[in-house]
Amino acid sequence: SFQHYSRSQVMVCKDERYEVSFLENEGPTPLARSKLLGALEICEAGSCFVEKGSIYGAAILMPQLARSMNWHRLLTIEAFRSFILIAVSIFLQVSLLVMLARKESVYDTFAGQMFLCDLGAGCIQGYSSRCTGPSGTEITPPRLYSFDIWTTRLFVRESLKAIFPDKQDDIDERIDPGEYGLESYYCRLLCCILFVMSMLKEGTNIIGMGKVLYYPPTRADSWLGEGSSGAEADTDRPDISITVQAEAESRDASLPEARERSSSSAKRTMKSAEDLASAANGWQDGFEEDWLDSIDLRIAGMPLMWKVINAVLILLPKILVWKLTVQTGITFLMETASISDLVVNSIALTFILSIDEMICETLT
Repeated sequence: SFQHYSRSQVMVCKDERYEVSFLENEGPTPLARSKLLGALEICEAGSCFVEKGSIYGAAILMPQLARSMNWHRLLTIEAFRSFILIAVSIFLQVSLLVMLARKESVYDTFAGQMFLCDLGAGCIQGYSSRCTGPSGTEITPPRLYSFDIWTTRLFVRESLKAIFPDKQDDIDERIDPGEYGLESYYCRLLCCILFVMSMLKEGTNIIGMGKVLYYPPTRADSWLGEGSSGAEADTDRPDISITVQAEAESRDASLPEARERSSSSAKRTMKSAEDLASAANGWQDGFEEDWLDSIDLRIAGMPLMWKVINAVLILLPKILVWKLTVQTGITFLMETASISDLVVNSIALTFILSIDEMICETLT
């Protein structure tokens, strides 16, 4: 009755009338303690993974597969192409980010747009009874416009004053260009938080890439192995056999009953041949599809040279693009006054970091 307590000590005490049995707990075994500590260390350090669906993950994986296959021609070409696509992705991402930064730091300055900061935020939310805008008047919700509309209204008023110089007082009294300011302080704060949260996924991918380059041992191990499904491939093949039984007695072929039996036997034989052909085609297609399933791709040791190459050509540019995207995106959102523009821009800025995934999906 104590067979399932294989790791506990069973002590039996006998008495004159009856037998008393109890278990004495020894505490956790060394194996259990080792497993627990190992699991905690794995949870603390995390797991190594190659980013899927991105050209950055392909640029790390393909050279190691080519090295594991002794630089086979096809895999070497794919490894070289992955680095070319990374260069294209980085060029497109940096170009878009530079244009956005130039718009905020150069074009807006020449257009006379001032930094938005918290201009008009307290006035709209009711935290202040009186606020003064760029035009020198009080900021109120009905008189609040974006910078483009506000400058256009100012241009119209100044043009009318230039055309009718004798009516400047009437124009100033009747034409109100409004003020420029922030429509919603909390909407801007919420959009900035959502944008940073969307950037955290890319930050996690960067950390995972760093683990791939740091934790594997520095040696030339193979990243390619044969999985368990490859050993079971032969057992999954169907056993197909056909037994064709001919008429043994040719002397009965002339009889009408024998002719009918021969005709029905021929039909069964033809049907069996069709079943064989369809089953053979299905087995062949399934066997071809299972080829990749029988291959085990695993992260193993990486030579020091490839660790340095991946760190310089892949990891460092990815970090710089991510940092530039976060910096430019926050600046762009902080200078956006309209609520609708804030929501749209916070979502649209995440497109820049998805360019590498789009290239991997369309060009590979």
